[in-house]
Amino acid sequence: ETITERAEFNYTHKRQTGGSGQYAKIIGYIEPIEEGNNKTFEFLNKVVGPNVSSQFANATKKGFEDAMERGPILGSPVWGVRAVLQDGQMHVVDSSDNAFRIAGHKAFLDTFSKCGGTLLQPIMRVEIMAPSSSNASISNSIQ
Repeated sequence: ETITERAEFNYTHKRQTGGSGQYAKIIGYIEPIEEGNNKTFEFLNKVVGPNVSSQFANATKKGFEDAMERGPILGSPVWGVRAVLQDGQMHVVDSSDNAFRIAGHKAFLDTFSKCGGTLLQPIMRVEIMAPSSSNASISNSIQ
């Protein structure tokens, strides 16, 4: 699975339980990686200032990676995606690695459909053995 277009995400994960809750807000975009680049995933942290610590940015990256292990179309791995974290928000008490990991996971799943998600065509190496008298007809039929 892969994506074909860029799309923005603005996701807030908020859960309040009896004690400290969970809070993470992430803002950015997902886009396809250029053809010819063999990377399956690239994460860029472009947050300026103290809105999202580098620790929580790394947790967000892990959330994206978790979501990409099983894509939303068929459950196949997702390839060729660049996720850019531009901004966000954390809470002194309620923010945690887990909250930002969940936010990254959910943001990817929510945004995938807006990115023109599609299945990749399988690429296989095939070896054909046939008598030399059949070479021309076989070559014409596989092109």
